Amino acid sequence: MRKIPKPQARFVAGRCQSGSIDARYWHGRTGIKQGEEHHNAKLDTGDVLAIRSMRDSGVTLREIAEAFEISITTVLEISKGESWKHVP
Repeated sequence: MRKIPKPQARFVAGRCQSGSIDARYWHGRTGIKQGEEHHNAKLDTGDVLAIRSMRDSGVTLREIAEAFEISITTVLEISKGESWKHVP
């Protein structure tokens, strides 16, 4: 059985330092859609802004999750800025 050589590239923060391989290709991230453009999106930008506003005004995670029919974890990640990062 022939051994397949590994690519000689070093990636830091999603960027290739050797310049030999495109980082987007390496991570398989070409053409990935974000937010409401993703085919499985349940929310749009307006919903995300509303969730953040509701959270800032003291509405509980559970109440927001039930209102938008999403998980509590999703609400938490949106309010902490861990998901939907592209929405200001």
